[in-house]
Amino acid sequence: MPKGFRKNCAPAVSQTVVFEGNVYRRYPEAKTRTSRVYYRSWKEGVKQLLHRAIYESVYGGIPEGFEVHHKDENLLNNPTDGSL
Repeated sequence: MPKGFRKNCAPAVSQTVVFEGNVYRRYPEAKTRTSRVYYRSWKEGVKQLLHRAIYESVYGGIPEGFEVHHKDENLLNNPTDGSL
């Protein structure tokens, strides 16, 4: 049986986005809000959020102590074309 496979549970439904070669997923039916609304990926063992990765690709690193929010407050709006 594959690792992470749960035979007593239905498979998790996920939505995916590919950005700069990384696959980001969110799980609309998840119990936690974070898993439902944020697209996440793992890069070199570190969790990466899609909206932060998009910001960094356009503007560079995020200064320490700063937070990245969605300009229109729609957490599902992640313009991967760089139109931030």
